[in-house]
Amino acid sequence: MIDLLRFRIEGYMKPPSCLKIRKEYQNNRKEIQTEGAIRNMKVTFTERGVFGNGSLTKFLFGNNIADSNYSDLEEAAEELSDLLDTPLSDIHISSMEIGFNLLMRKPPKEYLSRLIGAKGFLIQEYEAGKRFINKGSRAIKFYDKVKEFQGRNRNEILPDLKGMNFLRAETRLNRLNTLKLPSPGKQTLKSITQGDQLKRLSEIFDSQMKEVNFMRQVSGIPGKIKTQKDLDKLFRQTGIEYFKEQGIDIEKIISSLPVKERQKRNLRKKYLLPDYSSDIYEPTEEEKEFREKLSEKIDIFRQSL
Repeated sequence: MIDLLRFRIEGYMKPPSCLKIRKEYQNNRKEIQTEGAIRNMKVTFTERGVFGNGSLTKFLFGNNIADSNYSDLEEAAEELSDLLDTPLSDIHISSMEIGFNLLMRKPPKEYLSRLIGAKGFLIQEYEAGKRFINKGSRAIKFYDKVKEFQGRNRNEILPDLKGMNFLRAETRLNRLNTLKLPSPGKQTLKSITQGDQLKRLSEIFDSQMKEVNFMRQVSGIPGKIKTQKDLDKLFRQTGIEYFKEQGIDIEKIISSLPVKERQKRNLRKKYLLPDYSSDIYEPTEEEKEFREKLSEKIDIFRQSL
């Protein structure tokens, strides 16, 4: 479940023999800075401390196609601690990404094309997928895992993924000390790999995934439009589709307006995200499959705790 970590260790530490040094130089602080890697982990050693980032799952398995369970995370954390010759409680975590790979029936683009946003988030599209970000502590990302693999030039252990439809769903958490975790405050590699902490992190991940909206289908229109509010919701959704067909970028228009960011967020909620509380809307088969498979993944991880 836990994938990318950003961490630091306070104080000077001699680089271990397992570090594959990429470069060593004098930085702007007149310190000797050593940069390298321990397996997939990028690690920088300075006189002030050690700074690193990388995927715990890749650290253990060589890639992050396999989803890590509780014992996997414990093993990876212990191995990293041993190689750095540092107790788990002294490895401070500043941010992390949590995610799962879902093997879908259709190509990932079929699901990505139906993702339309989340309240308060700005949507960004890139080659492999979509990213929803806000100015706070969160970002939610969905992408074609196979396409991401194919775009790399790294020496990773890559399984044969030909013909497999892997959709990656992940969320980034930056301000860990603000999360309502069983062990609150600043987090370490020891604290985040505790069972109760991981259970709570899985709940946070689940709730954030539920914030994401898929484009829904309208059915039984004549019998379900009973109020002007229902009609207004329907008009808003079909209007958005018309703009898309005409190539009009509503997000770009909102972003360019000379108003405060809070007003822009309200405009995105009003014009980019339909209100699906009315029963005139029904989830598509793609959304149903995504929700079911993600729920299965989360349940399997919780059972490993």
